[in-house]
Amino acid sequence: MSQSSATGLPPVAASNRLTASAAMTAFVLGIDVGGTKTAAVLFDEADRPVGRAQVVTPRRGLTDAVIDAAREALAQVPVGAGRLVGVGIAAPGQIDVAGGRIRQAVNLEEGELPIAGMVQTALGVPCFVEHDARAAAAWLFESPPDKDDYRMTHIAYLSMGTGISAGIVLDGVPVRGAAGLAGEIGHVSADPNGPSCGCGLRGCLEAVAAGPAIERRGRAAVEAGQTTMLADGPVTAEAVFRAAAAGDPVAASIATEVGAHVARAVRALVLMFGLERVYIGGGVVASGDAFIEPIERELERERASSSLIRHAVPAGVIRVVPGDTDPVAHGAAVIARAGIARMRPRMGP
Repeated sequence: MSQSSATGLPPVAASNRLTASAAMTAFVLGIDVGGTKTAAVLFDEADRPVGRAQVVTPRRGLTDAVIDAAREALAQVPVGAGRLVGVGIAAPGQIDVAGGRIRQAVNLEEGELPIAGMVQTALGVPCFVEHDARAAAAWLFESPPDKDDYRMTHIAYLSMGTGISAGIVLDGVPVRGAAGLAGEIGHVSADPNGPSCGCGLRGCLEAVAAGPAIERRGRAAVEAGQTTMLADGPVTAEAVFRAAAAGDPVAASIATEVGAHVARAVRALVLMFGLERVYIGGGVVASGDAFIEPIERELERERASSSLIRHAVPAGVIRVVPGDTDPVAHGAAVIARAGIARMRPRMGP
């Protein structure tokens, strides 16, 4: 079977093949495509980041942005230090893993985008695509931040930023689902009478608890003339949580409501999939304790009301991913390495 027919991607240039005798460092690129920014992180063979670049995620022209960020990250490594052997792209939406395509990304306007083949052609190495939260979950399963978590086999990564989604790993296997949309909890109803969501429905979790939704709530309070620290601006999700931590009642009300929505999402994930751990990361989580405490308070309230929840969703089920890591970029690198490993029998010496 030819390499092209096996992967659905264009052939790889022979000069870029990874061989057992290669003396130079084999670098992989992990690309984190977010709703607001796209980060390219270059990793060495020990999974250490050695180059990083970030660009604004365009509503259109995503492939060019990814290639620009990749080349900028590569330029940070001295010539001769090694060679790029693969690229992993972790993106939102419905991911066609075999065909290397992105579809149904609510926060992008690309439609169906065959991004893997285009990036592979531009950079001359194999390129693989996976859902962003699913890629992060795969990395967290392999390299959990807490040593105790090495016992965990049923985990999820809940990504909270411009959008909200979850990546699920059961018995070490990422769950994609029949349509490739398993884990899209951001489009589960949180408030049937809530605001419109980018997916076309109303009151989705993403529409009431993602970063832009938190910012809208804060701005609306300021525009309504409520007495709040947020009037000092600019109003961001981080500013809302910072004000809440400082005792601002308006911001605290927003933080409490968001925490309740997220707590219910965590409960749903744990009950549906029998999870041992839910990792939470993304831009909104940068607010630290001010973000996580309302979630924990709501879960504790539920535990006090239900013996089932006390048993199924025990204290400690949530872990916040450290802010100095990028689980999605790391996950994209995991996807790239796994893809390269699958290709080796067909690549020859």
